[in-house]
Amino acid sequence: MTGSEQWPAFDDLQYDPAERLWVRRHPLPTDSMAEWDVLDTDLQYLGSILLPNDIVVLKITKHRVFSLVREVDGVEFLRVDELVPTEAFKP
Repeated sequence: MTGSEQWPAFDDLQYDPAERLWVRRHPLPTDSMAEWDVLDTDLQYLGSILLPNDIVVLKITKHRVFSLVREVDGVEFLRVDELVPTEAFKP
């Protein structure tokens, strides 16, 4: 990797109602998905989820992620993803 190919470690931070910190790892331009790490109030790692790389997260609630999506023609719409608990991660 050359100096011109370096990327920041993360590029977005969000808090949810439980005051957990959501950290978006900076995806590569070729990545279709972006990984979000979730940390508790003591900054302990709770788990991670994948969300599409081309969305702008507006708000995270206990059970949903609200984001803005821009179509190729410039039309914007609100996207809502449901957070489904797993054994490894319980939002």
